[in-house]
Parts: sequence; C-alpha cells; structure tokens
Amino acid sequence: MDFDEQTDAFRFQLDDLCEQYLCDDWDINTFTIIGALEEKKMEIMKILRNIDSKKIELLGEDIEFEVDEDFFEE
Repeated sequence: MDFDEQTDAFRFQLDDLCEQYLCDDWDINTFTIIGALEEKKMEIMKILRNIDSKKIELLGEDIEFEVDEDFFEE
C-alpha cells in the first residue's frame, strides 16, 4: 500500500469510528468527539516535539558535513 492508500485507509477508518459514536446508541455528542480528537492531536504533537528536541540534544542544531571531492563522481 502506498502513502496515499494508507492515508485514505486511515481517513476511512476514522470516518467509520466517528460515525459509529454519533449514532443513536451512544450519548456522546460532536463536541465530545472533537475534544477527544484534539486531545489525541496534542498528544501526537507532544511526542513529535520530544523526538525533535532529543535529536537536537543528541546531534546539535548546526550540523555540517563535508563531502569528499569524488562523492558525486560515478
């Protein structure tokens, strides 16, 4: 499955999940679902920020690499 197909699959499953909880069998409302989605979004963003800060901590911000003169030769 390529990136677009994976994105579509995720979106379709997310649509189905939201639809399931918006049906008559459940008492939660749209605002509750939106709040839960926002909370999950913030959780994922926090993880990404932690990863970025750990990369900077381990590697530094200003990393420069020198390429050998023959690097681009075939």
